Amino acid sequence: QTTYIVEQTMNLRRRLAPYRKRVTYKPNRMRASLVEHERIIEAIEKSDTREANEAATDHLRLLGDDLTDMIAAIQSE
Repeated sequence: QTTYIVEQTMNLRRRLAPYRKRVTYKPNRMRASLVEHERIIEAIEKSDTREANEAATDHLRLLGDDLTDMIAAIQSE
């Protein structure tokens, strides 16, 4: 199971790499992302699946918002 998670994580990283560079280098985005990741990890460590799911969903939603902003900026260039 761990191998599967590692493989899926690596696949996702490869697919998102072109976008991550533009999104993660926004001011304070990396710091906010670390806080969001800590929330996810803490929930997993507590075996709190509801909180882990909520934290991961919130993180992805915020990244999606950043990605939407990036796409809008590219279209206006």
